[in-house]
Amino acid sequence: METGTIGTTPSSVDRVEANQRQRQERGYYRIAFIEDNPDIIDQLETEFQPRTDVFVLTYLNPLRALIDFDRRHYDVDAIITDIAMPQKNGRALTEEIREQEHVRGKKKPVELFWYTGWPIDLDDRLSSFAQTFHEAGVRKLYVKGDQDGPSTPVQVVNDVVEYLNSIKDTSNADKTAQETTGPEPDRQA
Repeated sequence: METGTIGTTPSSVDRVEANQRQRQERGYYRIAFIEDNPDIIDQLETEFQPRTDVFVLTYLNPLRALIDFDRRHYDVDAIITDIAMPQKNGRALTEEIREQEHVRGKKKPVELFWYTGWPIDLDDRLSSFAQTFHEAGVRKLYVKGDQDGPSTPVQVVNDVVEYLNSIKDTSNADKTAQETTGPEPDRQA
């Protein structure tokens, strides 16, 4: 019998998270966009196919997306999902994504964003999602036609890429500071 250390083989979740870190360091992202409108999916595929900084995985069916995420161990950097879809709404999808991540033992949850074509004056409808929004760590809600920010699917993906770059830059700065000064000492009263 061969001797050695037990448990040194990285789990599939560890490998996925290592792949994500390497992609992010190079400024390359995998973003999933779940939307039941085929015109929006076509627009995203046309716009992002030639780009080298982002690969957009598109899904018309949220149930298919969940199966694919589970099979790939959530090897995406961000998920943008429509809120109103016939097979599973964005709220239920978000809850299931977080549950699957927990079961898989993912250390860093995937960044989640919501997108909706609902008119902005339907605040009562959106407010019913507010608790799930905050509990699930959804970063932002994008509303189609919003005058104050990105409102087309292409603009939303570009905004998410900017966000991912900003957190990458922040984590790189923290890492550099720690390498220069050493770890922060424990402060106990």
